[in-house]
Amino acid sequence: FFFQAEDGIRDFCLSRGLGDVYKRQVYAQEVILRRAMDRVKAKEEQLAKRTEDYENWKNNSKKRKTRQALLTGEIPQEQLDYERDAEELKSQIDLLKMKENLCSNERERSNKILTQIQRDANQALESLYLCQKMLKKYAQDEYVLFLSLIHI
Repeated sequence: FFFQAEDGIRDFCLSRGLGDVYKRQVYAQEVILRRAMDRVKAKEEQLAKRTEDYENWKNNSKKRKTRQALLTGEIPQEQLDYERDAEELKSQIDLLKMKENLCSNERERSNKILTQIQRDANQALESLYLCQKMLKKYAQDEYVLFLSLIHI
């Protein structure tokens, strides 16, 4: 099995089997899943920080609603900004969690396939061992037969 480079140089690459492909795939999926989980955590922390800042502003704000603002239902700009930011962050978190679940499901699927491949490989090795044992017995029987024919 060769890879052809653009400049025409070929490198020999020994294929080690489907099991190795799935091992690398599972590892890559683990890395992707960890990154997805880190992104979710970062966004959740960002939302918590933004909420904390807003609550501090609400509790410490010297800006009181005027009578006119109370009558008209005017909402302070800080509250509008917070509500917009919180909604956007929640949307991003939901999307990241969906991606995280997808990565997790794909990793589980690959793990199951890898387990099946390993089980099948073990069964194949057992069959090869039995064949080797039978071949050895056959060779011994043939040798004994050969020796008996020589002495006749």
